[in-house]
Amino acid sequence: MNDPPEDFLRISCAVNRLSDGMWGGLQRPDPVAAIKRDQKKLSLGFGPWGEKAGRRLRAAAVRGKLTLYVFAKPEIRSKDHHLTDCSSEKIEPSLVPVNVVKRLIASRGGLPDHPIRPSIKTAEGNEKLFALLTVGLLVVRASDFDVWYQSERAKGRWLEIKEQWQADEANRSPEERGPGARP
Repeated sequence: MNDPPEDFLRISCAVNRLSDGMWGGLQRPDPVAAIKRDQKKLSLGFGPWGEKAGRRLRAAAVRGKLTLYVFAKPEIRSKDHHLTDCSSEKIEPSLVPVNVVKRLIASRGGLPDHPIRPSIKTAEGNEKLFALLTVGLLVVRASDFDVWYQSERAKGRWLEIKEQWQADEANRSPEERGPGARP
């Protein structure tokens, strides 16, 4: 498995942490509450919240405020053993330049853990980066993410997002909210 080193986070883990921070403390949305009433142990998130967090993380990477890396362990031994004969401690994630991050295909506005159909053009002709993007995992350094997360949180914009979400939910009719909606 392509598990990143301990000091790195998968993109999906970073998005989940960001989403929890942005939306933590809010009441569950009606569709999630309806499902959780029946299946209490089910781990379930709310898609639009994760999408918004994913878009925010991708925007930070595109602006260069958050550095992304691609990580891949060699899985096949080649005839040239010095190319693949190394332990996971020696393998360091490779930096993904901002121009390449801009070209990566987004899924629902955010970046997936594994880049979607990268091409040599996406990697700007860099064959090594192309090979890593093809089989690798997008990660962010945990310490960089924590610093960026705290700076975003300090800006105070998340409270505005929560208040806007609550106002939008209050203005929706029960028909728009769907089955199992709270009055």
